[in-house]
Amino acid sequence: MPFATPADIALTLFTLCNGARIFAYLPQILTLVQDRSGAAGISCATWVLFTVSNASTVFYALLVLGDAAMSAIFALNTAFCVAVVLLTLHRRRCAAAPRASG
Repeated sequence: MPFATPADIALTLFTLCNGARIFAYLPQILTLVQDRSGAAGISCATWVLFTVSNASTVFYALLVLGDAAMSAIFALNTAFCVAVVLLTLHRRRCAAAPRASG
């Protein structure tokens, strides 16, 4: 059995780290679901940039590399980034809505 090349090691680390990122979104999403303050600490511009970056990697993986697994990982990352942006916008809209007096 041949030894792993540096490229093999780099690809394995890249895949593992980007696969793990899928789970790293969950605490952010759970925080947003529970937020009642308007998600002031979330930068939509940053998360939109993350979304676009992940989406461009999906297309690169499919069209240039022909790598369906890599494309799937980045598609999930894209979906979670979209979720963060949409939840943030929703929380901000809810916080800005006039409160009915009781």
